Amino acid sequence: MPYTSPSVATITDAVLNVDFGFEAQTVGRMRGRIDEDLDMMRGFPLYGDNHIVYPRNELVERIEQQDINKAWNSFYIVEGHDQNGDVSCVYNMLAAIIEGSWNRSFGIENYLTLSPMSGYRWNGTRNSGSNIFGSANWGEGTGLLPLRSERNLSLAQRGLFKHTHPHNGYGTTFQNGWKETAKSFRLQEWYRIRSVEEWYSAAINGFGLGGGRSGHAIYHCLLSIDNGNLYSGYLNSWGQWGATLEIARGQMLKSFGWDSESRIRSMINHGAYAGRTIRRPSWLPMQGLAASKKQ
Repeated sequence: MPYTSPSVATITDAVLNVDFGFEAQTVGRMRGRIDEDLDMMRGFPLYGDNHIVYPRNELVERIEQQDINKAWNSFYIVEGHDQNGDVSCVYNMLAAIIEGSWNRSFGIENYLTLSPMSGYRWNGTRNSGSNIFGSANWGEGTGLLPLRSERNLSLAQRGLFKHTHPHNGYGTTFQNGWKETAKSFRLQEWYRIRSVEEWYSAAINGFGLGGGRSGHAIYHCLLSIDNGNLYSGYLNSWGQWGATLEIARGQMLKSFGWDSESRIRSMINHGAYAGRTIRRPSWLPMQGLAASKKQ
């Protein structure tokens, strides 16, 4: 009997192949993805030249194992994102990708949440939006700041890092020396995706996937299969929207949507990337955040 992923139960017409232009108006949220800088995009290394691309006949077994082991990036999400009235979807996507890599590398108990606006502010105007590969460039070279949350402010007070920034608000002032903090939240591996087979392989190998369509950018973090049909699940940045899926620590989050292979191919044709690998900062103790005390 053909294998069916448990997550298939969450795929409904309301969250499959969503028309983001129409949906944004319906739910009162913004988008913000603009066309790619082609020269920048072509400058990124290619996934297929650097990593194994699994053949189609291996995908069912690999997806089943990911499902059984709860190994998808969706299980490393701790909180959702809501860009609200900002056109910062690309950097909400980037923040989620870096958060996922951090949580995978250092454990959910050491999770950190990041500020999308700390990147978008320098890569778009208040109403312009931004492109996907510009965010990968920023995510490798500069990084993002920790979100100004109660948890992160406590960590800052303990001396682990010096700067935080709000989730939204284009005009918020940046504190002097903020780039020193941001460099702890960069990814070292970025690749351009050129085929759906590369997309599926990168998802299985723990890469965060970034792509956009209909003027919107979304973080793809899991795959699902049903009777041979493949779907890619994403975390949207519109707060309480869409399907409800399990995330870290067995919690449930209503913030997901699904794309069929035709929509995945469309995203790839317009520009899509895979990001992974974060270096352990010197201020993060081997015993974890709970063991760290301000001297």
